[in-house]
Amino acid sequence: VEAAFKALGLALRDALAGARLGPVAVPADYSEVEALLRELRLPPFDSPARVAWEDIWTAHRVAIVFIAAMLLVTVAVAAGLSRSRRRHRREAVALDAAKQAVDDERRRLRGILGAVRAGTWEWNVQTGELRVNRFWAEMIGYRLEELGAIDIDTFRSRLHPEDADRVWRALEAHLRGESPRYDVDLRMRHRLGHWVTLHDRGEVVARDAEGQPLWMCGLHLDIG
Repeated sequence: VEAAFKALGLALRDALAGARLGPVAVPADYSEVEALLRELRLPPFDSPARVAWEDIWTAHRVAIVFIAAMLLVTVAVAAGLSRSRRRHRREAVALDAAKQAVDDERRRLRGILGAVRAGTWEWNVQTGELRVNRFWAEMIGYRLEELGAIDIDTFRSRLHPEDADRVWRALEAHLRGESPRYDVDLRMRHRLGHWVTLHDRGEVVARDAEGQPLWMCGLHLDIG
């Protein structure tokens, strides 16, 4: 602007001194003037605008707090999921190891029972259900599948009459808690009609919510 006044042969200060300025009024189209000044980068728009953090905080406080909270929640959830995955992996490894140990123990037990040809039995004291293995059945001359579904009466009906009272007294004493285990020698009738002498022992392995005997487990060994 000063260069233009010099081109006309007037100094800028002389022009300003000789000018008679009236009252200053904001033009109605000030927005257009401001836009032009910004475009030409003339004062006071000749330097980049400075944005203060305080201004941003004041204008966008709610949004900033929300975003920060969401970031914290995201980080917390991610950390929790990571811990959960690690815990699940550890539990899975431990469960696999436990299953393997159980399988190994079952194989070992089957091997021992097979070697001594021990008959196993599981008796539901409350329902009478009886579960036996093939050696239990073979001791009295049957295949396991021939016996089908059996109960305590299957055992009772094959007991020697002279042994029955003694066997049941021993069973009842153990069920009442008067002896640590059931342990007797007895005779059972073989399919072919003769008697086989067995050592029978077992104990209560499970009780119901009232503390009453629920399951007994035991072994038959042929001692005849």
